[in-house]
Amino acid sequence: MLLRNYDLQHLYGLSDPQVEEQIKDRLSFQKFIQLDAAEAVPDETTICRFRQRLIECGLHEDLLGCLTVSWKRAVTLSSAPRWWTRPL
Repeated sequence: MLLRNYDLQHLYGLSDPQVEEQIKDRLSFQKFIQLDAAEAVPDETTICRFRQRLIECGLHEDLLGCLTVSWKRAVTLSSAPRWWTRPL
């Protein structure tokens, strides 16, 4: 869940408190991070500690690189011509 939270944070350029509030507010964000109705939204301290742990382990830059490649791939696929669709 925290990894998906991290993904949202970088995709939308949100601070720790902002991502916490947006997850509370947006059902789409809750679904993306796979938050069950019974689970609490991760607070900003948890989010910050997770990011700090990634940095300590040396995974921060690698993870951001992977996310960037994934986002570029998704944009390329979404903007590719769709020859299989026909107009109505």
